[in-house]
Amino acid sequence: MILSEQDKVNALLQQKKIADLHMYMKAHNRWMHPGQWKVARALFSEKEKKQVVQVQCGRKFGKSFLAIYCAIRYGLENPGSIIYLIANTRKQGVGIYWTSQRLQRFAPKSLIHDIKETDYRLILESANDEGIHSQIIVEGCDNEQSLRGLNPDFVVYEEFRDHGEVFDTEVMRPNLAAKSASLLVISTPPDNECYYTKFTKEVKEKAEDPNSKYFYYEAPTSDNPYISKQWLEDEKARLIASGQEAVWLREFEGKYVQGGATAVMPIWHKKKKAVLKPYAFLKEYVRKDYKKIDWYTFADPAQSTFAVLLLGHHRTTGQLIIFDEIYERDREQTSGARIWARVIQKRKDFIEAVDIEDWKNFYDPAASWFQVDVWDRYQEALIPAKKMKAKNERDLSSPISRLKDFFAQKDAVWIGSNCVGLIHELDVWSYTKEGKLPDVNDHCIDLLLYIFNNIHISVTPEIDVYLEDKLEQEQSIRVPTINDLLKDSGYGDDYMFLDNTLIEKEQEDDGDRYGGEHYPFKERNRVFKKRVSFATD
Repeated sequence: MILSEQDKVNALLQQKKIADLHMYMKAHNRWMHPGQWKVARALFSEKEKKQVVQVQCGRKFGKSFLAIYCAIRYGLENPGSIIYLIANTRKQGVGIYWTSQRLQRFAPKSLIHDIKETDYRLILESANDEGIHSQIIVEGCDNEQSLRGLNPDFVVYEEFRDHGEVFDTEVMRPNLAAKSASLLVISTPPDNECYYTKFTKEVKEKAEDPNSKYFYYEAPTSDNPYISKQWLEDEKARLIASGQEAVWLREFEGKYVQGGATAVMPIWHKKKKAVLKPYAFLKEYVRKDYKKIDWYTFADPAQSTFAVLLLGHHRTTGQLIIFDEIYERDREQTSGARIWARVIQKRKDFIEAVDIEDWKNFYDPAASWFQVDVWDRYQEALIPAKKMKAKNERDLSSPISRLKDFFAQKDAVWIGSNCVGLIHELDVWSYTKEGKLPDVNDHCIDLLLYIFNNIHISVTPEIDVYLEDKLEQEQSIRVPTINDLLKDSGYGDDYMFLDNTLIEKEQEDDGDRYGGEHYPFKERNRVFKKRVSFATD
């Protein structure tokens, strides 16, 4: 491209203004550190010139300083441009940039054309051929109605983790499209999954292509040389000692780590590495001991997301082993017949020695169609799961509390690392701003609660990962089976269509035989759909 003489003159004038800005910054000890320069180069270097730049950083990285520098430099390099600095609220933005005078005093007076106090607008000495000067405006995403229909050239999102999805997707994205505007996103990471994490995932994936217009950078607080290294070390030690390592990683390392003050199960984030086991390890672990394990399938049928957990519960140790899952979101694949075919295959792949009749299969009773589909196609009986009375009950007897207690025990539960749906839901399981449990991303969570509400699971198991050989030599207390209890009940050997009510009634009547305790049936909620004959063992 051949530049006219006027264009060459304008280019030289812009370069001089940038040089004046840099000299002023150095003279006032406001020079940027290397981490900030890395971001600036992504925006302004002729070799890079990225259109969407995201910085996920720790506290005191210098977010606001970087935002002001990029806004002013963009305005100087692009005469007549409109730039927005957008904080979580307008009041917050005014406090960060305007009331503090940080924006107005960042550049030398020779680069400032005017200051508009009424609408928090800084006008730069950088006009285009039409005499329109570049201007920087402070705003907040809470003022979204007034921001609709704008045509900015450059936008900065400050603390983007607090911005809403509607503001970005319905308000600013259409605004950015008008001029193919550049976007700089700066924020510390949140402590739970939200629109920020969805946005960040998209940016990171696109930034992997060096030829794309996206750039992503994670920056710890330690990148800022003006922050005392000793203070950071002391703060790190304090937070870790108080069990707040996740806070350290988020707020000072700039890492997205789930599990903060809003986490429903903080214990999960502490125990996650110990709980997750390779599928092959679990398969080998149960091989010798499978006859001492009760096998279960729990299903949450839905057209949008169909979730199934497959697991074993060791009768002697109380250990829970969740070895596989189905987490299907393709509506074409969520029919009952297709899902159950996959269940059968997964059971066979993991432990083929277990007979079909030895699997206890529970399902959400709200989906009665699923039970019919499975019976008609595969002649396997499903048991309606007993659900919680209230999903938000917090007392110690609630399944949620029992779930927390169980996860706190060493080796009480193992989850296959292949169960990505369950793992993801546990990662992001957080209370809403109103302090309630979320109604999204909880399909496998619901199944976990069903498990603890339908199987007798002790919260104080004694686990020995080398039990296979030891158990062959030890005589365990034999747990009465449904065969024993029903055989002595007076009904005889033949039964037809036993249901939950009848079984639980028998359980209550026979409680006195076992010290007055409400002793759990080994096969408590088994539903028989055909005439069966029990062995008289």
